[in-house]
Amino acid sequence: MAPALRAHIATVYSENPDNYREDLATLDALRTELSFIDRQDAVIPRLLALNAHLDQVALKFPVDEHHVRICFTWSNVGNPIVSLSSSFGLWFERAAVLWNLGALFGKLACHSDLDSVDGIKRACSMFQNAAGCFERIKLLVDTSSLASPDYAMPLLEMLVSTMLAQAQEMFYEKAVMDKLKDLTLAKLSSGAEQLYSKAHASAKETGLFHSDWVVSLDAKAHFFKSITETRRAAVAKAEGQYGEEVARLQVAAAEAKSAFGLRNLNAKLMAKMKAFSGEVDALLASAKRDNDVIYIALVPSKENLAPVSAAIMVKASLQPEAWLKSPIPTLFAGLMPLSLHKAASEYSNLADTLVRDRTAQLQDASDLAQATLQSLNLPASLEAAEAALKPGAPNVPPTTSRRAAEVRDEGGVRGLDDSWATLVREREKVFAALDDSLRVLEAEEAEDEDMRRQFSTRWTRPRSKDLTGHLRDTERSYRDKMGAAKKSDDLIRGKIDANYAGIFSLSLSSEEIAASLPVAAPGKEHIGTMNKLKATLGELAAVRSEMPQLINKLKEIRKNDDTAPLLAAAMRDKKDADGDAMFKAESKKYDAVTKEMDDWVKRQSEIMDRVSDLNTSFASWKVGNESAEKREKALQNLDKAYKAYKEVTANLKEGLKFYTDFQVVVNRFNQSCRDFATTRTIDKKEFLAQVQQSSLAGRPPPPWNGQISFNPNPPATAPPSFYYPRQ
Repeated sequence: MAPALRAHIATVYSENPDNYREDLATLDALRTELSFIDRQDAVIPRLLALNAHLDQVALKFPVDEHHVRICFTWSNVGNPIVSLSSSFGLWFERAAVLWNLGALFGKLACHSDLDSVDGIKRACSMFQNAAGCFERIKLLVDTSSLASPDYAMPLLEMLVSTMLAQAQEMFYEKAVMDKLKDLTLAKLSSGAEQLYSKAHASAKETGLFHSDWVVSLDAKAHFFKSITETRRAAVAKAEGQYGEEVARLQVAAAEAKSAFGLRNLNAKLMAKMKAFSGEVDALLASAKRDNDVIYIALVPSKENLAPVSAAIMVKASLQPEAWLKSPIPTLFAGLMPLSLHKAASEYSNLADTLVRDRTAQLQDASDLAQATLQSLNLPASLEAAEAALKPGAPNVPPTTSRRAAEVRDEGGVRGLDDSWATLVREREKVFAALDDSLRVLEAEEAEDEDMRRQFSTRWTRPRSKDLTGHLRDTERSYRDKMGAAKKSDDLIRGKIDANYAGIFSLSLSSEEIAASLPVAAPGKEHIGTMNKLKATLGELAAVRSEMPQLINKLKEIRKNDDTAPLLAAAMRDKKDADGDAMFKAESKKYDAVTKEMDDWVKRQSEIMDRVSDLNTSFASWKVGNESAEKREKALQNLDKAYKAYKEVTANLKEGLKFYTDFQVVVNRFNQSCRDFATTRTIDKKEFLAQVQQSSLAGRPPPPWNGQISFNPNPPATAPPSFYYPRQ
């Protein structure tokens, strides 16, 4: 590289290339040295140094086909037919160095001691470094002149995803060692599954890798999907969601079988996946048995399972500091004075600070004005006074009128009563179905016990109570849930009763509401003040609407504030630059808009002073005016009633949905109880005939050999979640 760079220094920078002899020698020596190093751990620091030096070269030399011409070569990995590729772009050499770094990081990570915590941490770090290398290549690649298939985007995406997936896998293994919670492990595993799936998709798209690679990535994706669902199933079990537990374990079992069922897998990986599949099968069998016998919860379909959110804890990040004993020296520093970079940074910080501070100044002033208006109850108190002065006073303030119209449109207090009646009716249907289910079971049991008393030891049929334990447990569970739901209903009823009068008033017509409000209006001597206050509030609104425009104007100036010409002039003149001085010289471009902002703050403050003074004069009419106080209290009660109305109507809708959904569950349960009773009745008649015949013949009582044909573990939809009204 030295000859071409020397020529550019001499011709473009007009400097003696010998001034950079050591830098040029260092660059070429490092590139040559890397061809003869055998120890892999020794290669990494040198590759990192070369990568940094090439970055420095890229900042100061236009190395391409049209300027500084240097031909770089690369031995293709993905295309053995075309063994070598070449390019005049410096990006090609930088990408080659990063490719070697990424491959080396990945190889060393795979050879780490994964049985130890330190080994796992080291592997996780190296995989992320590898991903960082390939991610940087994506930013470097010149897609307009792709010189090698190794730099195709799908292939680079595959390499990044594969390295990140392995890093995420290490993070998961470390979390398992630390015995983190199942939900956390599920999210980590989901992250690994997503990354392996992405890598598999990219590997298939490239068509450059051996099928074993593609198969292994696919297997790992299925494997971690299985782990995710297994861990999430454990969470569902802990939360009492037994149907969800079974469903997720079913998905996990299928994914595990898909994983080790692929061909051409590594033997060690195959054994690990097969062993895990056996563990999942055992968990699934146990969960299904418990659910069938004890919980009888509905097992949702795979499509209805909520996806497990992924917690991807790794990122593509090349961190060279851990591999370097000392900082990498800067080459060709004299060609671009560091003061220019420092000046540019200082200038940028000063400009950003100006924008940030000025924006905050306007926002603070606006917030203060809003808080003041709220403390003065403006413009609500002015609207109420204006409404009281209209013909036919006392009238209804516009806000109260709009809210009352909304309540009336939704049915008002009558609609609220109807909704409550519907809720109670649907609730009683559920209780009735539960009562009927219990009655059916008790009637069958009484009938069985009557036969037992009549025939004593000759009635050898199993007792009903020994067969209905699970049904009775389910009935008690459902009744407990209904008891909790009724408590929620009682809270809603209490809120309705507490605000019934106010909601009733809101259901009246505007004329009726107006008639119910106490008569209180300011005297004619206050009308002038009110008009001035209204006009001043309008003026305030107009001023406040200008704030977003001023902020956008300031940001636009900052967006177009380019220091490149200043830096280029300083570099051309070989002068140092001071960021503070540059900003002082250039800040005039901000003066006009900052002056507008100062004027805006001043105008708003002056208007707020006038608003405060006018409001003091306006509010004086209410001092000692009992009617005014009663009217204000009445309006506050209507406001409170409106808010309560919105809450209870939402609660009633939620409660009605709860009982409607629960009816489906309880009706299925009721049918299961009836099926049981019917089967037992048929069996009783057949067995009674056998007992009577054996008694007449003087033979011992026949052994009971009946079959329970009904399903002792009927499928049951899990009850819906409770609804709880806001307090």
